[in-house]
Amino acid sequence: MNTDEPEGWRVPAVPLATSAAAQHELTTPAATAEQRGRRWRHLKSEHAADLILFRARFDWFEHPGSGAVFKRIVLPSGDWVNVVPRTPAGELVMVRQFRFGTRTVTLETPGGMVDPGEDH
Repeated sequence: MNTDEPEGWRVPAVPLATSAAAQHELTTPAATAEQRGRRWRHLKSEHAADLILFRARFDWFEHPGSGAVFKRIVLPSGDWVNVVPRTPAGELVMVRQFRFGTRTVTLETPGGMVDPGEDH
């Protein structure tokens, strides 16, 4: 790891469910054909915020096995593209980018939004 990176720059994983039982059910394969056929049911959506790159909304879904209801934020956006450029010497080109959510500079592959009408 590059020693120039700030300590604690990685973002911790966020659990998908609030209870241990619901989390276990999300990660355990369904035991029967009936359970495998169940789907998450979308209950409702609500406008959350108009952000510069996204128009956020909240979606509520019902877990197909437990019936637990989960409220999740959705960030619809246009298409994005990332590239993995290599130098003639075979080195990968990366960029440092300040990320507001983590309040740190991250090391990433170059990329960005595809403009309307632009090929990708």
